[in-house]
Amino acid sequence: MNNLIMNLYEGTRHIETLEYAGALPPLGSIYFREGTDGGAYKVESVVYIDAKHGGFTHGWAVFLKRVPVEETPLGIYDPGYYTPDGAEL
Repeated sequence: MNNLIMNLYEGTRHIETLEYAGALPPLGSIYFREGTDGGAYKVESVVYIDAKHGGFTHGWAVFLKRVPVEETPLGIYDPGYYTPDGAEL
């Protein structure tokens, strides 16, 4: 298994670094996070950065855009768990 350094960004804001990612997410896929930055994100761009002193951390940069979880398969098929307050749609 490959160990990839993957940095997640919402716009230019760094969300998280995954130091042992096994694979890169495909464009258009949905990434779901729990916690303070929780919610659903759509993968918009994936870029490899081989510069240690630039504006973005070296490794793979995955640029995400927040999307309403209720519009993703997670919110559609299990709204009681994934949508805010478990609201049925």
